[in-house]
Amino acid sequence: MILASYFNKFMFFSFIGWLYECSYCTIRNRHWDNRGFLYGPICPIYGFGASLCLFLFGDLPIYLIRTGRLHLPLSDRGLAQIPLWQIFLICMIGSAIMEYLTSYLLEKFFHAVWWDYSHVPLNLHGRICLPASVGFGLAGIAITKWIIPLVMEVPDRQHPMTTIILALLLAFYLGMDTGLTVESLIQLTHRLDLLQESFDSRMESTVQIASLGPGAIAVAAGSAAREAALNARDNLSEAASIIRETAARQTLPLKNNLSEIGPRMTRRERYHLHAIRTYRGRKPDAASSRRAGTAFRRLQDRINHRTKQ
Repeated sequence: MILASYFNKFMFFSFIGWLYECSYCTIRNRHWDNRGFLYGPICPIYGFGASLCLFLFGDLPIYLIRTGRLHLPLSDRGLAQIPLWQIFLICMIGSAIMEYLTSYLLEKFFHAVWWDYSHVPLNLHGRICLPASVGFGLAGIAITKWIIPLVMEVPDRQHPMTTIILALLLAFYLGMDTGLTVESLIQLTHRLDLLQESFDSRMESTVQIASLGPGAIAVAAGSAAREAALNARDNLSEAASIIRETAARQTLPLKNNLSEIGPRMTRRERYHLHAIRTYRGRKPDAASSRRAGTAFRRLQDRINHRTKQ
């Protein structure tokens, strides 16, 4: 019964977190932005954090006070009056740990990044940053002082059968959503891996040609100057033309792969393609990771461009 009650509140907080995340991103980007790891309208990381606040600052202190293991004054609503600075520190540190672990595990399993604080001051590996952690600490105070008292007044434990049935329905929904999300992400990462392999094999030679381009032109210019000043311009144009044609032949298969992958993507894959911020790729070296990110952004730009048309 207690677990069912907590699970229902977890789903409620996850939905509220999804509303906040979508609203924030929509206001910032000035267009509707559906955010979240799962396909449905829930963000489990918010639900887990708020449920943890409900336990740490709601049920647990009341239980300890009633058993005489904790001595704190009670508010008018019967909740423990925990100092605000303690709530802030616990929420700030706890949210940073939870956000870092979630980002690490998602990248470990799917080789992708859903949020990136690399451009925010005082960040750690782009996974967490001090401004965001401070914001979560302040949000923890708001949840503890205003939302938790309202949630604890819901008489769900007085109706155990209704609570359990609702929890089972929500658990079924969450399981289905998670299964569909993981399946579509596996398909998407497989497509991205194929794209990365094509990108790696062709862009390496393209980069080499591009890097040799100025040297080839300089050699052609020197040779032309020694032979005849009148032929220098023709030799330069011919060398540059050969380099451009070779580079175009190397990048053409990549464009074809982008054109083939885009139309075959499902709606869920397109959703995840939009939600993912960066794709690292399966290969651990930094050069391959950068190329994977470049290939991912090209596919993302192509899909976004077609969506707007």
